[in-house]
Amino acid sequence: MRADLYSADGKPMQHKHITALCTALHLSNERKGEESGQKSTSSSVQSWLCSPNRKLMLLAPSSAAVADNFRGSKCAPRLYDRLLAKVQRLRGLAYLEDGAVEASELTRDGRHVSPVDTEAWHVVSMDALGHIYGCARYMAHPNTVCFSDLIARSSALAWHPKWGDRLRRAIEADIATARRRGVAYVEVGGWALHKEARCTREVLRVALATYALSRTLGGCIGLSTATVRHCSADILQKIGGRPLEFSGAPLPLYYDPQYRCEMAMLRFDSDESNPRYEHWTEEMQAQLSTVPVVYHDAAGEAGVGSWRLVRENVLSSDRTALTGIS
Repeated sequence: MRADLYSADGKPMQHKHITALCTALHLSNERKGEESGQKSTSSSVQSWLCSPNRKLMLLAPSSAAVADNFRGSKCAPRLYDRLLAKVQRLRGLAYLEDGAVEASELTRDGRHVSPVDTEAWHVVSMDALGHIYGCARYMAHPNTVCFSDLIARSSALAWHPKWGDRLRRAIEADIATARRRGVAYVEVGGWALHKEARCTREVLRVALATYALSRTLGGCIGLSTATVRHCSADILQKIGGRPLEFSGAPLPLYYDPQYRCEMAMLRFDSDESNPRYEHWTEEMQAQLSTVPVVYHDAAGEAGVGSWRLVRENVLSSDRTALTGIS
C-alpha cells in the first residue's frame, strides 16, 4: 500500500504546499459561512466538493458489499473490468514516474496490479469523458482477520527483528478494538493521482471520500502506509490519521525496498477525523449514497442509477484513448 502526492508539474509536493492546500480547504468553508451570515455552509461545501470537471464513482468488490447503502449501483462485469484496468494503469503510470516501481513490475499494458484489487473497494475520480484522474483502494476485512492475512504482513517493518513483533501486536490490538465495536478492520492504499490533478482539490476529495466511504459502510479501524518524501503522511495526518502506536509509543518510519522510499504506518478511526474537516466529510458521505457504483458479480443486482452514463463515458474514453490514462 502507498499514497503519493505530487505538485502540478509532477514534482513531489513540499510540506508548505500540503499545509497551504489544507488551510485553503478550511478557510474556504469559514469565509463562505461568514459571508452568508446565519445561512448554512452546506451549499458552499457542496460546490467545493462537486467539481464541474470531476465526478466520483465507486468500484465495489461484490453486490453483497453494496447492500442498501447506494442507490446507483449496478452489476456490469465488462464495465467493472475496464474501470479497474484504468485504475491500475493510472497507478502504474504514477509509480513508474516516481521511480517506485520498474517497468518490469507492471503488466505489458502498464498496469500496477495488486492481488487484492478485485476484493477491495476503489474510490475513483473521473472526468465527463470517463478518463480517470484519481483513485484509492479500500480493503475491508472482517474483524476476525488474522495478521498473517493482511497486506501489512509483507511490509518491510513486519520483517524487522525489533519492530516486526510490535507492529503485529499493535495491529492485533486494533483488530480487537474493531471486534468490540462491531466494525471492520481495513487497509487503505493504492492512492494515485494523474499529474493534471496533483496539487488540486482532487487530493483532498479522494482522501475525504475514502473517509466517507468508511462511515457509509458502517465504520472501521484502519491502517495505511504513506510515503514521507512526498508529504503523503503529512496530509493524511492532517485529516485524521495518526502514527500507529505500541504501548503508547509510535512505530518508527521505515525504508521500504519494494517502493524504494521511507514510509509511515498510519492508523485511522472512522469516528475520529479532524474536527476541522468534519462537515466536509459529512457532505461527502451524503454524496456517496448517490454516486455510480459498479460491481462484478451477478448476484443481487441493484438499482440502475447513473451507471449507464458512466458506461457510455468509459466506452467513449476507450475509443479516444487519452495518453497515459486510457
